[in-house]
Amino acid sequence: MKKHILVAALAATALLGGCWDNNDGVEEPVATPNEVPDSALTSSSAYTTYVGSLALSETALPVDISKITTAPSSETALPAII
Repeated sequence: MKKHILVAALAATALLGGCWDNNDGVEEPVATPNEVPDSALTSSSAYTTYVGSLALSETALPVDISKITTAPSSETALPAII
């Protein structure tokens, strides 16, 4: 009898555990695949990494560059090899 109560309690805990999330009411913005993420604009190395990760494709949507006014640059970082 105690095993049935234990199994029922564990099942109820598992089912109710999925009912809440921990986002505190703040939703993370979802970047679309053709939008430059904010993280790519934080430094010149992050921007270079983002641009290098773009796949070459004739059929992909073009990247929306409306957020980019000037590409990030650094006076102290060494030039990146492209």
